[in-house]
Amino acid sequence: MLIEAEGGEAFVIAGDVTSSESCAAIVAATLQRYGSLGVLVNNVGVSGGGGEIWDLDEVRWQQIVDANFTSAVLMTKHAMPHLVASTQGAIINIASTAALLASGAAFAYGPAKAAMMAFTREIAVKYGRSNVRANIIAPGHIVTPHVSGYFDEKAFEIRRKVAPLGLTGDAWDDAAAAVYLACSESRFITGICLPVDGGVTETMQLAAHGLIGD
Repeated sequence: MLIEAEGGEAFVIAGDVTSSESCAAIVAATLQRYGSLGVLVNNVGVSGGGGEIWDLDEVRWQQIVDANFTSAVLMTKHAMPHLVASTQGAIINIASTAALLASGAAFAYGPAKAAMMAFTREIAVKYGRSNVRANIIAPGHIVTPHVSGYFDEKAFEIRRKVAPLGLTGDAWDDAAAAVYLACSESRFITGICLPVDGGVTETMQLAAHGLIGD
């Protein structure tokens, strides 16, 4: 596994994070193996839900909302008592810049991630005095195997050029942000949304168009 190749330790639990029973089992297995739980990273993402609103598949819409948002609620529900007990718990929820800016491409994904953001802020306020921090990472224009199935090389080049840094992000950039938000160096940070997007969400539309050109 990549984690072990980097010198870390990992184990795999198969489960359905949209099921409360499965989330409880995941937490229980972690506690059985390590004895405590100090960090929870909710990093589930399912895209889709586009097209015309009048053609919206309501079953698929609910699946996307459950995978992207309800999963974080359920995992937090079962992990929170143990995060509180750790006296220095940290929750990092992986949202998306699609929760900050609309693209007109999906009625379910962006709103579900936006709901995760609001939920994270509530958790940060509710459990701050219990020494649990909760923060959000909003990836944008990150290249992953999953994303590669949606864009061609031309689209990736446009995404790179629109970013003020002119770089292409990858999953390691998100991972580095998560490590920072999980460690003691960020002990005074809670309730924030940290975009990891090369500056895309700070760019005005006309400026972005100027970078791309016609």
